[in-house]
Amino acid sequence: MSDSTAFPAIPVTAAEIIRQVGHGAYSRGQKYMRAGNVARYNYDDDARILTGVVTGNDVTPYSTNITFPAVKTPGSLAFSARCTCPVRTDCKHAVALMLTAIDRADKARKALTSLSPTWRSTPTHDGDGAPQVPEDFKKRLEEFGVYAASQLENRAEDSAENLEDLALLNEEKLSKVPAWRRSLSHTLAARPEFGSDHARRASAALDLSFHVGTKFALGNKSKIPQVSIQARPLMMGARGKWIKGGLSWENFQRDLSRSMSSHTLYPEHERWFAEFYSVVRPWQSAYTSHRDWVSLTAVNSSLLWRVLEKARAIGLPILLDGEEINFSLADATSVELLVEPLAEAGKTDDTGLSLNPVLRWGRYSIPAEHCHKLGEPRMGFVALGGRAQARYVQSAESAKWSITRKPALDLVEESLEETTPAEGSPARPEWMNEATNIVFIPLADPLDPVAESLATSGAIEVPARDKESFFAEYYPVLSRTVHLHTVNHSVELPPVRSPQLVLTVNFEEENSHTARTAWHWEYPTHPLATEDTDEDAIEILPALGYPGEDHQDIRDTKFEYRVLKEVKVIRPAVPFTRNTYEGWATRTLLEDSLPRYREIDGVRIDFEGTVPEFKELGEQPEITVSVESTGDRDWFGLGITIKMGEWYVPFAKVFEALNAGKTHLLLGDGSYFALDRPEFMKLQELLREASSLRDKEAPLQISRHQVGMWEELEELAAETETVDAWDRQVGALLNVTNGPAPELPVGLHAELRPYQVEGFQWLNFLWEHELGGILADDMGLGKTVQTIALFARAKELWTHHQDREPTERFAPFLVVAPTSVVPNWEREIKKFAPELSVATICESQNKSKKPLARTWMDADVVVTSYALFRIDEEAYVDAGFQQPWNGLILDEAQFVKNPKTKAHRIARDIPARFKLAVTGTPMENNLMELWSMFSIVAPGLFPSARRFKDYYASPIEGGEDKKALPRLRQRIRPLMKRRTKDLVAADLPEKNDVRVDVPLAPAHRRAYDTALQRERKKVLGLLEDMDKNRFTVFQSLTTMRRMALDASLIDQEQYGSVASSKLDYLEENLPEIVADGHRALIFSQFTTYLKKVAERLDSLGITYLYLDGSTRDRARVLEAFELGNAPIFLISLKAGGFGLNLTSADYCFIMDPWWNPAAEQQAVDRVHRIGQTRNVMVYRLVSAGTIEEKVMDLKDSKAALFDAVVDEGQFFSPSLTAEQVRDLLTSSEE
Repeated sequence: MSDSTAFPAIPVTAAEIIRQVGHGAYSRGQKYMRAGNVARYNYDDDARILTGVVTGNDVTPYSTNITFPAVKTPGSLAFSARCTCPVRTDCKHAVALMLTAIDRADKARKALTSLSPTWRSTPTHDGDGAPQVPEDFKKRLEEFGVYAASQLENRAEDSAENLEDLALLNEEKLSKVPAWRRSLSHTLAARPEFGSDHARRASAALDLSFHVGTKFALGNKSKIPQVSIQARPLMMGARGKWIKGGLSWENFQRDLSRSMSSHTLYPEHERWFAEFYSVVRPWQSAYTSHRDWVSLTAVNSSLLWRVLEKARAIGLPILLDGEEINFSLADATSVELLVEPLAEAGKTDDTGLSLNPVLRWGRYSIPAEHCHKLGEPRMGFVALGGRAQARYVQSAESAKWSITRKPALDLVEESLEETTPAEGSPARPEWMNEATNIVFIPLADPLDPVAESLATSGAIEVPARDKESFFAEYYPVLSRTVHLHTVNHSVELPPVRSPQLVLTVNFEEENSHTARTAWHWEYPTHPLATEDTDEDAIEILPALGYPGEDHQDIRDTKFEYRVLKEVKVIRPAVPFTRNTYEGWATRTLLEDSLPRYREIDGVRIDFEGTVPEFKELGEQPEITVSVESTGDRDWFGLGITIKMGEWYVPFAKVFEALNAGKTHLLLGDGSYFALDRPEFMKLQELLREASSLRDKEAPLQISRHQVGMWEELEELAAETETVDAWDRQVGALLNVTNGPAPELPVGLHAELRPYQVEGFQWLNFLWEHELGGILADDMGLGKTVQTIALFARAKELWTHHQDREPTERFAPFLVVAPTSVVPNWEREIKKFAPELSVATICESQNKSKKPLARTWMDADVVVTSYALFRIDEEAYVDAGFQQPWNGLILDEAQFVKNPKTKAHRIARDIPARFKLAVTGTPMENNLMELWSMFSIVAPGLFPSARRFKDYYASPIEGGEDKKALPRLRQRIRPLMKRRTKDLVAADLPEKNDVRVDVPLAPAHRRAYDTALQRERKKVLGLLEDMDKNRFTVFQSLTTMRRMALDASLIDQEQYGSVASSKLDYLEENLPEIVADGHRALIFSQFTTYLKKVAERLDSLGITYLYLDGSTRDRARVLEAFELGNAPIFLISLKAGGFGLNLTSADYCFIMDPWWNPAAEQQAVDRVHRIGQTRNVMVYRLVSAGTIEEKVMDLKDSKAALFDAVVDEGQFFSPSLTAEQVRDLLTSSEE
């Protein structure tokens, strides 16, 4: 937020808002603003961006972002609005946000005018007559966030009388205001004024009404009237009375478009009614209107209790027929039977029994029969008293009832008076007081039919003569359904024997780890525990009942449900039928489950047979890793064995158990060990990787190229067992730096730097052990001379080899390079190893009219181009089969990065002792390019492209697997050598890399914006299927890149007169650069643009040279530049990215950024490399406010991928996603 103004106003008027969004959206947004729907907002005056959060009809608020243009032109938009609501743009939320910002800025200014009325009437002056700002007034201003100068300069004395306009003083009269003060000023300006909508909000209330059905109504079988409770919303009127005020339940439906705030109720009351209505609405009858009244009688949702409790918490009044009553919500309870002595006339020694269904809370109870039903089926009760009871009786009498339910709350009172409370206990339950009129009582559990019948039947009297029959026949059954209790032991209630759930565990064989289990219930034939009871007499029933079974009537379903539920808490999937446990499952049953079952009241465990013993092995595992020959040069059999105690366990068993999700492995004698050990986890990870990279049916093997994986296996193993072939190749590679270093060949006429010597030694090792690799040194570090040193070394070893046959011919090395680089290889070999004979292939076999084999018959090195390599595939491959090439060298190996090309297939299949990829950019866009190169030089490292993509590429590029990146580095490290320019930093001059943001000329900007809207409309609909429409999408992106560079590249006839800012930049700077004796390279991806640069140079009279892919005599052009024939060299980015050494130049201009950072870096490295003696200036020209800015950001992400994998940097995803395309085609002002 800017600090330049005290109260910045947004640059838009109400008229402009209406003109852009229309009267409808403006009116709706104005209502939102007045209702206070803007939760927060922030205006950045410098960026001209207004952001905020606006509440709407949805539960989640909307985020709104509005950008105002720096310059308004006729017909242009006054603002650009984006919102997360369904409308997306120019919506009511955007209108509300802008109107709120305007309103608060206005209030903040006006507030200043009322700060000091004293100063307005009696201003003071200094000696010069200028009005002074009194200290008290300055302090008041500072409290509000404004700093006033000591005097009002250049103000006439008579103008000081009109200090009400103080807030409108020019901004330069006020000191800068800190951002935090200004923000708080705007926030405080939002406080509601007296008489505002917010201040006039009213209270709401829930009005209840009782209805009693007519006694003689059809279907009414009740003997005592049941109350039906209805409810409606009311609000407080202007005269202090509860009124309907137009309220209905429709006002609180979330799915209606109308504003809930139209009746200005308290927000917490509005939210409560919306929640209450959402709970009761599903239970309303479809045949009656519930616009004004809803019925609570049929509601069967426990959410009702939570909503009623919330009403008490927020202080929402509860009314009965428009008058406030004392309402309460009781604690949840259940129906019980209170058993009391029944005094019979003429009997004193023996009494009958009175069975009273009650709702009980400790020592307090209410007769259930006098409470009203709530819910269908019943989910609770309603107890009435006082005025509520009177209203119920009145309704019952109107419905012709002569008898009514007693006031239940009054019965609680009577019970209290007849009972002596314990010392310190309250006089009544916490949820009621003397004035309570109505209590809602939740049920802790649903009532079964027996309890429901008891709740409505009232007290039951059992005469003394029938007591014995009651206890023998009914009492055991009743006790299974409801809890029976008595007061002060006035009746002796005999204990009832409960059934038992029995689990039988059978072991048929000794030392067997197989257990067979069965569950059943045992019911006592005589449940009452007396002295004469036969405790062994039982009935056996299945653990799970079924309809029509024998003895179903004796089941205690409530008890069974409780016991079975507790068992399932321990083992949710336990089968209550016959079951078999084997192996580790048996140990889990015996040691984990059964001890917990025993703790359940009502469960018994019986064993049959000998119970096995289990013992945990706590020793440290000893791991042995072995390899064995398979007859395949590249692949070796892999074996892993684990010793635990006296047991030797093949890791295949452990691997299988880990993959199955097991936590322990059980051995034959009952001993076991845990699988969650770090060494097992690591082994599992390694073997999963090994198996995932090959066919799943293949045996466990390891390739000689998978050196990094072997290193990790060795670290885990206590012992390794290998074969000689493995030791010679892999073992030696791991110790390449410790072994005897090969001497530099005598025939090498070059002084190698230390890092180059190390590279030569590494290449020599790969060649000697017939391995392959990638030499990925930075451009300019001498990859070519290191490779030539290997050629010379190989020829010397062959020459001095005593055992070779006299007729044996030296197998030549085959170098494949871009056409333009072929002469360079010939020149470098003759320079650094003149004793080697070189055969340079410059034309195809068909064109030369002679067999290629004759051309290279006596050659030590054969150099050809990728084009000729493809054309004469058969000749190169046949030569390899007759005598394998000593080595295949793929220079600028990115030329074979696409595995679908013919060149890649030939390079992969051609027979050669070893294969080497030479490139400074082993990957440019994605990880599959890296796989492509390794599939040629080390095919056993990652055998399957699909599996490499699934295991490495997708997890790394998608950021899904943090371990995948370091694991990939570990795998490729032994077979890829990369050094950066940091090694020779001291020998290189300074390089200054400067980004130049070039603003577009006005006409160019208009043309660009028009094209952007056109391409954006065309592309955005295609992004749902990015893969299918990739070509069209990239075509549009290329169009916008060309438009950002020079509009005439798109249409010369239409835009030929539009100025190119970048050409103007070159025109301003190149003459001075050339005059100072500097030489410059100018790169562009577009050859048509390079020709426009050439035209501009012609007009300036500056000589130049030109190189692109169509240039025929490339070597002559390069030589001419090195000889100084021209100070400027125009080069296409693709043609100049490799094979050039242009250290005579010291300036480099990249005219158009590309999202392939490697291509740009290669171009720059033509200048900044060994041999450069002057400081290098690199200028990257970026068209401001265009797609080129977005390309620069995207390029950074691709550079991060390269650094992460090749240079071990950090990384985030480089994939060009649909969202990135949207961003590329977004205006810089959006």
